[in-house]
Amino acid sequence: MRDPKRSPFDDPDEAWEPYQPTPEAPWDAARVAHLHRRAGFGATWGRLQRDVAEGFEPSLRRVLDGEDRGPDGREASDFDETVEAMRDSFLRNPTMSRISLLWLYRMIASPHPLAEAMTLAWHSHYASSQAKVGSPEAMLDQNEVFRTHWRSPISALHKAILADAAMLRWLDGIGSVKANPNENLGREFLELFALGVGHYTERDVRETARAFTGWRRANHQSLRAAFDAGDHDDGQKTILGETGNWAQDDVVRIVCRQPAAAEHVARRLYRTFVSNVDDPSPDLIAPLAEAMRIDGDVDVAKGIELILRSRLFHDETCRSKCVKSPAALAIGAVRSCEAFSPPPDLDELEIHLTRMGQRLFFPPSVAGWPGGLSWLDNSTILARANFAAWFTGGDAGLAKDHFHKLAERNGLEGLQTLLVSAPVDPSNETDPAKVVRRWLSMPEGQLG
Repeated sequence: MRDPKRSPFDDPDEAWEPYQPTPEAPWDAARVAHLHRRAGFGATWGRLQRDVAEGFEPSLRRVLDGEDRGPDGREASDFDETVEAMRDSFLRNPTMSRISLLWLYRMIASPHPLAEAMTLAWHSHYASSQAKVGSPEAMLDQNEVFRTHWRSPISALHKAILADAAMLRWLDGIGSVKANPNENLGREFLELFALGVGHYTERDVRETARAFTGWRRANHQSLRAAFDAGDHDDGQKTILGETGNWAQDDVVRIVCRQPAAAEHVARRLYRTFVSNVDDPSPDLIAPLAEAMRIDGDVDVAKGIELILRSRLFHDETCRSKCVKSPAALAIGAVRSCEAFSPPPDLDELEIHLTRMGQRLFFPPSVAGWPGGLSWLDNSTILARANFAAWFTGGDAGLAKDHFHKLAERNGLEGLQTLLVSAPVDPSNETDPAKVVRRWLSMPEGQLG
């Protein structure tokens, strides 16, 4: 019998076993809210009640596969049509503000929020910034790469990002030729994207840089990248102990066979879904990584599902182990508070994200946003409180009685379950907008 005082974090064998609802660990509102906060920015009260009633398996399948309707009740096909219209409008007048608004709309209204949560996670993992890229079109294309491959085997994502114009510009892959290979892309690919520190040598970096040569701009009017075989070094190279006339796809194949490849992806998924405030022990991450290894590749989809099914994820000790990113805080508030008709002012919402430390498409470095406790300092804590005041105070563009009607429909207790991952002290405040503002500003409100 399991020791009730022992956490799955303490037992790697138990951690990744499938969760089964029991009287001691029931499939209740708190667990449903936890699943939706971590795997999709949060749920509405109606969807939370539905998932409690229908049980764990149907609820998890909807998270993994997406819903027929968005959180605002619109059919998925209507959402797709709106996104396509916004994208067409953007392409006629491409600006970073408009591409950011498109992504904010996606995160708020998507019938498949897990796909958007992973698009955001990959944006930080394979970080590129418009500050250097200088092309809204290229940043939009990269955003679509992450969305298309959010759960593909990691080799597919590696190959797509290594041919991505924004990444090639960001890490000096464009213009890297056999006569003068640039090591930036090769180094960051091995260290940040694929394997991690300590799993490659300086020679591997140099040889990988040679394998990545040959990219140039397709034309002077566009950042689009084109491969020129004449500028590619097709000579023999030794990378991670394997020798041959390796090119880009060969490097991906060699890298994905390394034991560290699955461990590196497993740690990214762990930070995304389990905890971003402490690092997992090697013993805890090893079974997850092993389960993700498939035929010389890494099965991202299997890793995501294994985590979201695990006893570790659904244990109460897993709650409050993630500091919400600004996007998770803001988008979660919009979705959980059903702020859809009218929606908040997305231009202002973007400004608040930036003040809280997360301007979309502008990660601070090639390492992305550090996340975890780094989200919280004196200035960003104040910015989070200011966001809460804006969102609930009438300036966001919501109906004046929005929070009163929300409380009438759902009750304040339901809203607390959606927004806060741990019990909080009761308040004498009765104004629903002020209560929501308090929850979004308090320490417990920063934890997902």
